[in-house]
Amino acid sequence: MKNGMYKTKNGSTVEVSGTNSGIFKVFFDWLEEDACCDCQVDPIPQDDGYLTWACYVCGGGKAKLYTKPAAILILDMAGEIG
Repeated sequence: MKNGMYKTKNGSTVEVSGTNSGIFKVFFDWLEEDACCDCQVDPIPQDDGYLTWACYVCGGGKAKLYTKPAAILILDMAGEIG
């Protein structure tokens, strides 16, 4: 994935940075993504643009990551825009 900010429709975010796009910061919203407390998030999003999580209890899941300009993403996370 290229450097930038990515967000799922349910609000989880991924920031990709670094010279070779090798630094990932994942902010996963378990409740909004309908995950259980046993889910384990993959810290490196898949090349197909999905954030994935695995779970032996609920079966895990995945969510499409969308690009969004950083300023809009920050405002959206603060709940200031729809």
